Amino acid sequence: MTAKRLVVFPDADPDLLEQLRGARGMLAGVGELRVFAGRPSPAEYRTRIAGASALLLGWALPTDVLEATPSLEAVSFLGSGVSNFLDLEACAKAGITVMNVPRYGDSAVAEHTLALILACIRKIVEYDRSVRQGAWGVTGLSSELQATTLGILGLGGIGTRVARLASSLGMRVVAWTRSGRPGEVRHGARLDTLDAVLSESDVVSLHLPLVPDTAGILSPTRLARMRPGSILVNTARAELVDEEALIEALEHGPLAGAALDVLWNEPPPADHRLLQLTNVVITPHVAFATTEASERMLSTAIENLVSYFAGEPRHVVN
Repeated sequence: MTAKRLVVFPDADPDLLEQLRGARGMLAGVGELRVFAGRPSPAEYRTRIAGASALLLGWALPTDVLEATPSLEAVSFLGSGVSNFLDLEACAKAGITVMNVPRYGDSAVAEHTLALILACIRKIVEYDRSVRQGAWGVTGLSSELQATTLGILGLGGIGTRVARLASSLGMRVVAWTRSGRPGEVRHGARLDTLDAVLSESDVVSLHLPLVPDTAGILSPTRLARMRPGSILVNTARAELVDEEALIEALEHGPLAGAALDVLWNEPPPADHRLLQLTNVVITPHVAFATTEASERMLSTAIENLVSYFAGEPRHVVN
């Protein structure tokens, strides 16, 4: 019976292929594992997942493709924010159980956040660019961490890790959460109102989930309230910030700079205005991409399917 069950990974990133060699053994009691590298077109998706009982899913799955695969009963998403890539309501209607991998990349994303903070306040990218253009020497004083106030929006797993790292390096840390009370101290961060955190922080770092209450939370009005000369760091979701307002704040103030690992269009078009700004550092949605986080993510996603077919589903999101 299990020999006829088909598990498909339709969109595996190339850097996961070597790690997937060991996955076949983990899934031996479940059924056959079929792996395809790279993100397919909708037409290719249909071909790749035809007859699948379960999917390991790395990226977005079109709803019409999902609905055209009646054999599908379970999806294990390689990540935490599955609702941004998969229609959970459509899955529920089709009787498909969806599972995710929570908190696999907390340390990886937190460390990338800290790297972006340092890159901005110590002008790392700016200095690198000037040296490559033939310049040498100080072109403007930077700041030290111990003289910098970090404001964190969201104290989940990643935000908490960032707060602890920043505090250990001497930064003053303030934070806002949707459930916290001003004056409370959590993980080295003093909680305050959203407006207060924005106005008193030299660096604001976003670590909120993208839900209806947080979409566009950094509106034009809130961006205008940020401290003059401050820096915005976003390793969470691009949609937390009003894009046009961000560009305006970078061009005309109050922001001195931004460091972004997530963009509204990924990859961005070559003529995107953010790419023309010299006060913006951009990385290609790679904050999670460490060897250790990748191994945790893949092994947990596979274990989700093993548990599901053993009748003990875990990390179910729908």
